[in-house]
Amino acid sequence: MCREESIRPRWDPTTLLALARLVWPLGITVMLAALIVNIPRYFVEHWWGTHQLGIFAATAYLMFPATTVVDALGQSASPRLAQYYQSGQMRQFRGLLGRFIGIGVLLGFAAVLVATLAGSTLLAWFYGAEFREGAGALTWLMVAAGLNYVASFLGYGITAARYFKIQMLLNGVTATAALFMCGWLVPRYGLRGAAVAIVVAAIVQLVTLALIALHALRAGALASPPQTDAPSNPACQGGVGGPWRRP
Repeated sequence: MCREESIRPRWDPTTLLALARLVWPLGITVMLAALIVNIPRYFVEHWWGTHQLGIFAATAYLMFPATTVVDALGQSASPRLAQYYQSGQMRQFRGLLGRFIGIGVLLGFAAVLVATLAGSTLLAWFYGAEFREGAGALTWLMVAAGLNYVASFLGYGITAARYFKIQMLLNGVTATAALFMCGWLVPRYGLRGAAVAIVVAAIVQLVTLALIALHALRAGALASPPQTDAPSNPACQGGVGGPWRRP
């Protein structure tokens, strides 16, 4: 018979400290990501008032339903991506990451198409007729959303490869771009200027993430043994707890 044992947490200070040292950059990364989202809203409120801020915030909210889908897919795939990368299965890593990037592109294309064809109608239907004036910004916001969907999947990929600290720097650069573009465009063009500023920041983020992902793929390919086309034995593959390849 199996003896019943109580489930109790094991507080190992050494392990907890090592874990904190490993992941603290992700905390800063998340903080900067929240700042990036809110920078345009600060500028809109400052230059155009709370009424325009309300219209912009409601319009920008339509970016986020598909983000929930992207995050669910990325989080579900993260363990497998991490296992592929740490065990040197770069072909599988590239294939899985590439499929998810394709999903991001399709979601972005669909969002832009819907915003272009029916953006004004959707805003009036969801929020009321006065929100139709956000239609000009909505298409640009959907462009930014599509870029962010692809960037999110790349982010899951480089996180699986344990590129933690560089993400903090990346989001700092993106926040700086958003700050500069909002300061330039929002006073002149209002809601549309804020939306374009978000697009520029999203392009900066996507390009830098793509460069980091390419570096991770190159580093993983150099560190892993060459793969053959012969089927592999799952029992001989390393698990998630094995050694990680780092930049």
